[in-house]
Amino acid sequence: MANDNLNAELYGQIGTGRASKNYQATVTYKGRLKNTIEFVAAKSIDIQRKDEVYNCADIILQLNHPFIVKFHHWYQTQHHFWLIIEYCPGGTLLELLEQDVRLPEPIIRIFGGDLLSALLYLHQNGVIFRDLHPRNIMLDECGNLKLNDFTHAERLDKPFDLGVPDPEYIEYMAPELFTEQGVASYSSDLWALGCLLYRMAAGSTPFASQSQDDMVSKIHNYQPPSLTGYSSDFNDLLQKLLHKDCFERIRWDKLLTHPFWRDSLTKRLDKTFENFNQSSLPPEPRLESNRQYLSMEKRMSTIALPSSNAFDSRLVELAKGQSIESLILKSELLKPPALVFNSNIEEISMPPFENSLEDIPITANQLRDVDPQELQNAISKTLATFKSNLRPKKKFPFISFLIHHSQVEKIATTLANSNFFKELLILAKESKNASLASGYLLLYASIVKNAREIAPVNLSEETLAPLFSFIEQTQKVARKALLSLGEIAFYIASAPVPLAFPKQTGQILINSLKSDDQPMRHYAIRAISNLLTRPKYKEVFNLDAVESAVIDFDYNENPLMLDSYATCLVMIYTKIETNYKEKIQKVIQQLLTTTSSTARTMGIMLATCTHMLPTFQSDLEQIINVSIGELRSKALLTMCIIYENNLPGFANVAQRFYSVFDKIERDDFTTAIAKWTALISNKIVSEIATTKNYELCQIILQAMPIKRCRKEIWTKSFETKFRTILKTVNYDDPSCEYLLSIVETSLYNNICDVMIVTDLEKAFNSKRPESRYTALKLVADAVSQPQTKQLISFIISSILPQLTQLLKGEAMIADLAFRIFSSVASKESSIIPKIAEKERLPLIFSRVADNASALSLAYIIVNSNQVMIDTLIETGLIDGIVLSMSKVGNEVIVDLLYSLILPIARLSSGDENSPLLQGLLQHIKPLAGLAKKCAELIPARVNKAGVCLSLLFHIFTTDPDEDILYKDCFDSLGETISQCCDKESFADTLETVIKMVEWVADKNKNTKIAMQNSAPFMKGLKYAAENSVAKTQSYYQRILQILAV
Repeated sequence: MANDNLNAELYGQIGTGRASKNYQATVTYKGRLKNTIEFVAAKSIDIQRKDEVYNCADIILQLNHPFIVKFHHWYQTQHHFWLIIEYCPGGTLLELLEQDVRLPEPIIRIFGGDLLSALLYLHQNGVIFRDLHPRNIMLDECGNLKLNDFTHAERLDKPFDLGVPDPEYIEYMAPELFTEQGVASYSSDLWALGCLLYRMAAGSTPFASQSQDDMVSKIHNYQPPSLTGYSSDFNDLLQKLLHKDCFERIRWDKLLTHPFWRDSLTKRLDKTFENFNQSSLPPEPRLESNRQYLSMEKRMSTIALPSSNAFDSRLVELAKGQSIESLILKSELLKPPALVFNSNIEEISMPPFENSLEDIPITANQLRDVDPQELQNAISKTLATFKSNLRPKKKFPFISFLIHHSQVEKIATTLANSNFFKELLILAKESKNASLASGYLLLYASIVKNAREIAPVNLSEETLAPLFSFIEQTQKVARKALLSLGEIAFYIASAPVPLAFPKQTGQILINSLKSDDQPMRHYAIRAISNLLTRPKYKEVFNLDAVESAVIDFDYNENPLMLDSYATCLVMIYTKIETNYKEKIQKVIQQLLTTTSSTARTMGIMLATCTHMLPTFQSDLEQIINVSIGELRSKALLTMCIIYENNLPGFANVAQRFYSVFDKIERDDFTTAIAKWTALISNKIVSEIATTKNYELCQIILQAMPIKRCRKEIWTKSFETKFRTILKTVNYDDPSCEYLLSIVETSLYNNICDVMIVTDLEKAFNSKRPESRYTALKLVADAVSQPQTKQLISFIISSILPQLTQLLKGEAMIADLAFRIFSSVASKESSIIPKIAEKERLPLIFSRVADNASALSLAYIIVNSNQVMIDTLIETGLIDGIVLSMSKVGNEVIVDLLYSLILPIARLSSGDENSPLLQGLLQHIKPLAGLAKKCAELIPARVNKAGVCLSLLFHIFTTDPDEDILYKDCFDSLGETISQCCDKESFADTLETVIKMVEWVADKNKNTKIAMQNSAPFMKGLKYAAENSVAKTQSYYQRILQILAV
């Protein structure tokens, strides 16, 4: 198979891609570049994937690397894109892994080097691959791995919305990509590399599961075990690649020097890894702008982190009856983050303890010990060590050790319910070393954060008293005291049992908002925000007082503090109305115009809960145009609120709105917008009944092609109201086209009663040709569906009286009339005489050559035998058939010819000299010339072509000495015989024709002479006499004898 545009000769199919409900699977063919000996692969991709293909071409055209499949060129056809790329005879890595299942470590090291080389090249060029699945990795003839398929890749400077990921891709997705603000990054590509290396060794991905939900849960929470039979270096590399936190995951500089690779990377022929410097990679501004959100630590305590359903239900309750608002305000960003070790507030580093374990008097197992006495011994040793005269430098590793192990819920809970917990505050108070006191407080806060429950005695006012004294101490100690207070307050607010807040809690947090120290202010506003997520905040704060204190918060132009500030404001204004509109407007403006998607999301939520969305309409529309993912979806939701009471304004943006909406895949968002669309659609049809402002219907029209919307819009109630309007519309108004287009869409999608077209009677008499055309087209669409008697009755009563006028009108109008009445006549034969009035027949027959519906209608009329042959001939049927045969020559026109000449042939079998027959023959002489065309149509398997040829022979062979009218057909007939005589499928047709040929040769000497003078005919007969199928061979031999000179 060749294609000049592809510049390649294509051979057999060599691969098929993943199937999808939205588009055809990609098919790959082996090929060869024209005028070369270079083999290539030609990928045929469904045209529906144009965004992905354009994205792929934009990226791959800039790439040139030995471990990336070479791209030659691409070409677009009507239904497909063709990508011509390097041919890799080794197939895909997926095929290899399915055969070998598990690979030995030396092979993994080699393959891994190939992948590292390609990925590093991409990252150095600002490209994230995003789809590191073994299906997308090829093997060349030397066994080298090559990255293929860049349809999902993304440039750092040009984000590409992936939409809903393929289920296969989910196995390789990093945990941050499942979050609201997650973005693809170098780190997420390295996570996918870890999954792939794991699969090479284990035979499956580390988080594989039959259930997609279970798989996602594992990605977030499951730590895959070490692989037996593989080195500790390899297992260590996997652990580092599969770190849950994208900011803690191994980076390129550490990855390339990891001991697993030994010297394999330095000995490679390609020089990708020489002189690598981490700073040489292009920056990732989108990832950094979301650092605050992505690095939020998930609280392990069931008290500290209620289920998302519980949290979301509070927001739903706040926005009860306003589902759009509730969805805008539903965000992971509002979930309370930890305060302790929150790097967005303060970078805190603790000294390592791994090299000091021999100096630490207890082990982690002792802290887990269920024996009360052993546990008490461990705690006593701990306290003794901290109270000893050891230098602070010796105590710091022990504090680090305890902080590390307090991340385990069981250990944290054990410590929180022991006397050690309250002793920590005393130790901090008595310590003369600020760093040591800070360490004790960090350990204290870490225990609070991770403990499932804390003994009430350890939360008493008296026990917590030392904590308040630290707030006025040195900056280092005060910060740790404040974050500890924030963690304690949040624990109390979340506890399922009644617990009292320390009396000074609220005042300390509010006072700290005005601290000169930036981290102190940041801890304070985050602690306040966290408390505001819990109903018990009322025991700590008066909201008006909080608002007054927070409103002038100094975030010092720090983007992370601005986000925290905005979070706190959202939590406040979901509960009360703002008293500071001008100030809030400035904050929202700043949030919406940053480059941070986190900040812009917060801006949208703040504008929503303060009811200021209309003020920022242009900013929100800009966000829709330039953003992707969750941010874009929320911005789209805001349009519903902004335009709900401004439908004329919404009509101007509806096309863009629903274009974006159609790409949203989150069910809760799409359901809410679809229901909102249904509400405003009903509002529109109610309004236009009196206002006649049909322009508003373009909103419904833009929504109707989207299945989710039309399912909500088109109810029985809506259809009833809409049909009432159709009966009263002024169809001379150009805007009525919106209503007609809505009918067209509903008919096309089979969601309405076809009888809706009967409400368009006024449109048939409109002064506007466009209205008449569209109305008729809708009737034509309706009759193509299963018809009802009521619909046919409507057509007979309302359209048939206008048929003559319609057929004389514009060509497009006439075409629709033909469609309608050919369909109706095929179902209801009683209507044929009413259609086939003598004045209309010329209008019908004159169009059979260029209109399939006119041809079909003509056939129905002739075949019905309800119109006299004389009338048919008199009204131009012969000319129509002759012209149509010359231009079209399809099965329908041959059927029409057959229906006309069959009764004439029967008549000619009687008295050949009857005046009636002779008169007919004079009028139908032009049909004799169609014998040649019939002969030519036999090889094309046109049904009845052979029968028509025989009938024409019979009709026009009369007097033995009369000249014949069909003598020019024998050359064509001879070629047909040569071509088809040896094929069983043509035997019956040729038998009919040859029998008639024998009859006419015997009946008319001029026919015989014409046969003898046709070299192709004689050649065909001789060939058939020797080579035809057995059934007809004797006929050919007998004709040759008759024609023998």
